[in-house]
Formats: sequence, structure tokens, C-alpha cells
Amino acid sequence: MIILEKLIVNNYAIIDNIEVNFRPGFNVITGETGAGKSIVIHALNLALGQKADISKIRSGAQEAEVVSRFRIYNDLPAALQIFLKENELPFDGTTLHLKRKMFDTGRSFAWINDKPCSINLLKSLGAFLVDMHGQHAHQQLLNVETHLDYLDNYGNYDELLTTVKERWQNLNFLKNKLTLLLQKQQLNKEKQELWQFQFDEISRVDPQPGELEELEKEQKLLANAERYHELAHRITQSVYEGDETIYNQLQMIIQQLRELNAISHEFDTYLNSLEQTQYLFQELSNDVSNSADNIEYNPLRLEEISNRLEAIFRLQKKYGSNIEDIVKYKHELDEKLNQEGSLEFDIMQVRKSVKEAEKQFLDSVGKLSKVRQKTASSFEKDIENQLIKLGFQHSKFEVKINTFETPNERGIDCVEFYIRTNPGEPMRPLVETVSGGEVSRIMLALKSILAAGDNIPVLIFDEIDTGISGQIARIVGEEMVNLSSNHQILCITHLPQIASLGKTHLAVRKKIVNNRSVTYMENLDEIQRVDEVAQLIGGKEVTESGLNQARELLNL
Repeated sequence: MIILEKLIVNNYAIIDNIEVNFRPGFNVITGETGAGKSIVIHALNLALGQKADISKIRSGAQEAEVVSRFRIYNDLPAALQIFLKENELPFDGTTLHLKRKMFDTGRSFAWINDKPCSINLLKSLGAFLVDMHGQHAHQQLLNVETHLDYLDNYGNYDELLTTVKERWQNLNFLKNKLTLLLQKQQLNKEKQELWQFQFDEISRVDPQPGELEELEKEQKLLANAERYHELAHRITQSVYEGDETIYNQLQMIIQQLRELNAISHEFDTYLNSLEQTQYLFQELSNDVSNSADNIEYNPLRLEEISNRLEAIFRLQKKYGSNIEDIVKYKHELDEKLNQEGSLEFDIMQVRKSVKEAEKQFLDSVGKLSKVRQKTASSFEKDIENQLIKLGFQHSKFEVKINTFETPNERGIDCVEFYIRTNPGEPMRPLVETVSGGEVSRIMLALKSILAAGDNIPVLIFDEIDTGISGQIARIVGEEMVNLSSNHQILCITHLPQIASLGKTHLAVRKKIVNNRSVTYMENLDEIQRVDEVAQLIGGKEVTESGLNQARELLNL
């Protein structure tokens, strides 16, 4: 069991600071119009992660703070345990503190058990703990789109709902995948001609890695062949083959140095070096001559090289800064040109998957539709029984299920509630038929039959008793008492028939302090409750008759 044990509010609207203690079971909240009953609930909503409104910060204050403390009396529901664990939220096993602060700068902060968290995380946790039902919920009931939610919440087929949703998502994923593949195929077809042209252009040149450097080297040699031969011939003539060659002069110097060295052995080192040098000149002359013999002036080859270099340079401008990039791009083009078969195979496989996923989805949709039809029958009976308890003695309730032309993640069913509140009248859509008071009772009937399977521990009813009175009000109160056996109920009411049934009675008061309105709350004892209920019966002027009626309602 989980209950809202304490609510602390500081500087919110006309609340200076209050600390409210709630108890298990049926808690009623009463007070004069304008005293701030709904403000207390709005403050709680802030602590549950609802949107912050800085205009609600008390005049003169820079910030507002709301803290809600929930007491856990036994094990947490499994889904809530998983939520706390997945989000690494601290938990001592007994309490959950939800805190919210908003500042006049527009900033807002949240904490769970004193750990800072996002507003969305706070809101998600709040959804596990509290179900708020105010007059806006009447409008939800009058929105046909919510009727399917009520039926599904009543039915015990969450696993099937999950299966339908997952299969719908899988089907859409595969359809999107197929669409992308078909778009890619169409794009490939549109670009096929360009790709083929580019591939052929590169293939005609067929550049090879390292080829550019070799061509440029050969081009340089051929372009300078004549000069090369001329220089080689001059070197050979000067070194070895002419009349006054360096070699001959060196030979003469060596001979003279030998004679000089025979007299004095000072020049051994020079003599050895010069003797080696003469062989160096011989080798130089031979190598230069041989190299020149290997270079042939060939204008045709030079033109051929120039043309090929030009072709490679053209490819570089289009497809890459070097031959390696061009070759790589050619391989990519080859893959694109040859992927049509592979792409066609992928499309065929995904089409098969789409067909199978569609079959599985429609199968689960059909099962869901049948389960809903079966559930609708028992749902109708339970609602009718509740409505009889709540004063609709001759009511008839019907769940009409139609089908959409196109299924969606919730199946193929369109649900709308029909009702007849008086005998002899035709069944008509709920949204066109009921009055405000009737909507309140119908909503309470829904809450009553849904509560058994509802894991949300705290239910709050904010003046849903609008439009009812007398014996019906008493019946509505008794139904809330029944709900309080499995849930903590917080009910703001202005009806004595309901207020008198509360296990805990809290009164919202307003007083003037230093020329400012201040809201506060007090937990009423038995005597105070008599006065409070008497005021609800007769207004501010409490009479003995009103007090007696109050005691009677309170069974005192």
C-alpha cells in the first residue's frame, strides 16, 4: 500500500506555507469558495511534474516550493520497482520524496529523494503514484477518442495490446525500409547512365598506381634527349676521348708524382688518391656514354606520353587528386553498376518480410478485436450495475465497436459509448446525451470498475460532484468509500453527504495576516466536523437544525 502522507507548500499562490498530513482511506477536503481548495491540488500537481506557472509564485516571493512525501507500507509494484532501478533513483524502502521548486526567473528544478532529476522524470514517477480526476476529466469522457482507452484499461489483455503495437512498429519499419530500397533503386536507375560513362572514361585510360611518376620521369628524359647526348659527348671527350683529356693530364701528373715520391715519400697518400681517381674518370666516361646510348630521341613516344599524362590529369580533375583515388572511385562505380542484382534481391526479401509482418499484424489485430468485443459485453454490464448504484435505475449502457478502414498501432477498432438514462428513450451517443451531473456519476462508475485492476495508489477527485445532490450525492460518497478500501482517496467536495463519509476531514481556511490573504489547512476533530458539515448544509449561519442534520450524517 502507498499513500500520500504529507504535502508541504511554500509561497504558492495565496499559500504562505502549509504542511498537510493525509491518512489512508477516504480523505475529504472542504472549505469556502475561494479559500484555496483547488490551489492545494494544483500545488501537488507541481510536485508531480506538471507544468510550472511562475505567476503562481506568491506575490513578494522569488521562489515557490512544493514537497510531497509518499509512504510505502509494503512492497512496491513491480513496474515502479523497475522504474526506480532503471533510473538509478535512491529509495530507502519506506518513503518517496518528490520536490519541485520554481523561480521568478522562469527556471524550475526537481528532486526525487533529494536527488536532482529532470521534470519529465518527476512527471513519469508521479504518474505511477497519483491519478488526478477533476472537472477536465469530464471532458475526456466526452471525447470519443478516449473511449477505447477506457475499454482497454478495463480489459485484461495488456500483452496483446503490446503485441499489436510492436507488430505495427515492425511493419512500419519494414515498409520504410522497402521504400528506401525502392527509392535507392530508382535513384540508381537515374544515375546508371552517368555511372557507366564515368566508369568507361576511367577504364579507357586505365591509370595504374605509380604510373604518373614514371611517365613524368620518362617525359623529362625524352624531352631533353638531344641535350643529354650533347652533354654526355662533351663529358666523354673532356674526360677520356679527346686530345687533351682530363684522363691524359691526370696520367701525366701521376707519372710525375711517382718520380717525385721516389725521391721523397711525402706524397704516398696523394699518389694513392690520384691513382684511384683515374679509375673513377674511366667509369664516369663509360657510364655517361652507356647512358646516352640508352636514350633514343623518339618524338612519337614523347607525344604518346604527353597525351597519356593529359588524359590522367583530366581524370584527376574529375575523380580524385591522385591515381589511387581515381582507381578507388572506379571500384565504387563498378560496385554500383553491379549492385542492381543485389538490390533487387534485397527488395524481394524485404517485400517478403513486409508481407509476413502484415500477416502477423493483422492476425494480432483480429485477435484484439475479438477480445474487445468479448470484453465490451462484461464492461457494459459492470457499468450498468454501477450506474444503478449511482441513481440511474433504468439506464442502459452500450459499447459500440466499429472498424477503421486502415489499422493502426491500436488495432482496427473504433469505440464509442452509447447510453440511455430513462426508459423509453433510444440509445444515443454519450457525448450528446448526458448533463454535467450525469457525467460525474458515469466517470465515477468508470473509476470504480477500473480501480480493481489499477495499480495507481492515490486517486484525487476535485469537485466531481458538480450537478448532483441529495440521495445521489450520498451514493456517490459511499462509492468513494468503497474505492478507498484499495486506494487512498482525496476528494474536494462542497456536499455534506460526501464530506460526512470521509475517514479524515481536512478544512481549507483563509485568513488575513498583515493585510494579506493566507490559506491554511486544519485536520478537523469530531466536534469541528459537525460544525463544518453543518455549514455545508446551511451556509455560514449554523443552526441547531443544521447541527442535528450534520450529526445524523456523521452517525454521531
